[in-house]
Amino acid sequence: MVENAVLGGRKVSIHCAGGVIADIRDGGAELPGVQRGAVDRLDGRGCLVAPGLINAHTHAAMTLFRGRADDLPLMEWLERHIWPYEAVMTEDEVYAGARLGILEMVRNGTTFINDMYWCPRGTARAAVEMGIRACIGEVFIDGPADANRRRRLEIERLLDELEGCSSRVSLSVDPHAVYTVSEDSLRWAGELAAGRGLILHIHVAETEVEGQRTARRSTVARRSRISVGSACSTNAPWRQIRCGCPTTMSPCWVRGGWYACTTR
Repeated sequence: MVENAVLGGRKVSIHCAGGVIADIRDGGAELPGVQRGAVDRLDGRGCLVAPGLINAHTHAAMTLFRGRADDLPLMEWLERHIWPYEAVMTEDEVYAGARLGILEMVRNGTTFINDMYWCPRGTARAAVEMGIRACIGEVFIDGPADANRRRRLEIERLLDELEGCSSRVSLSVDPHAVYTVSEDSLRWAGELAAGRGLILHIHVAETEVEGQRTARRSTVARRSRISVGSACSTNAPWRQIRCGCPTTMSPCWVRGGWYACTTR
């Protein structure tokens, strides 16, 4: 039970049972016997009661890279300092980094994360062990045709494997971005998400440079918007993430889904 907390401007006592809130009463109200005998009591004095926060776009395991050349432009940072290390990361390393990231988020009130990263088995294991709710998917970037076919099969097997791993964990299909994934792969991702009733999670543009790169591929970009948009249904909403605030993207990017934007 949480005592002496503030909810809506009034002091309350909150009784939890079986992992859910069972009762909320004014602080001075008489408590039922089951609440008077609560085993665990937390003093919420000086604290506000609020719903858990949702982190709509995470790469939790990237806590391992904190401070690594993070004063560089995005693409130089990714191509020279991040992607080479990610290419050799193990599932256990992703698990360790995800545990650290989840710990930090839980301490700050986050109870749900939407995570796109490599080796998602490690992230799923960390999420299950630490009790956070999570939507998890494996990011993919296009390569040679043969490699793309293998990756698609791997992702489908991964979704089969992780399905039902925990009531707190849901799954997503995660193409990296329009400028790193072909129109054909975006169409495949949209159909896969729609067919399985999953969220499609993709970057729109984290910096103005990314928006410019996408705009230079204007024909592909327009078609990709249409093909990704084909996943927009009541069963398969899609999620586009844009960090920073470039204004080059058409409103059609966010039609039918959710849009997460961090401000600077």
